Amino acid sequence: MPFVFEYLRRYNEMRVEIVTEGRLIDIIKDRFDAGVRLAEAVPRDMIAMPLVHIRGMLWSGRQAISQTGPDRSRRPT
Repeated sequence: MPFVFEYLRRYNEMRVEIVTEGRLIDIIKDRFDAGVRLAEAVPRDMIAMPLVHIRGMLWSGRQAISQTGPDRSRRPT
């Protein structure tokens, strides 16, 4: 997360603690100052600001492609 390093460079008196969870948490109840989520996982009553634009890609293994063939209907732009 390069933006964290840039933030700390600009505001070196601040402290950043990164916590990762395998589930969605309530950042208010669990007393976090901020959270990072995919846009569709942000509750409607929270303020969301984009950090980065992620272009979606799908990767597949050789076995799956050999069984179904490559999907040529969509090409990366």
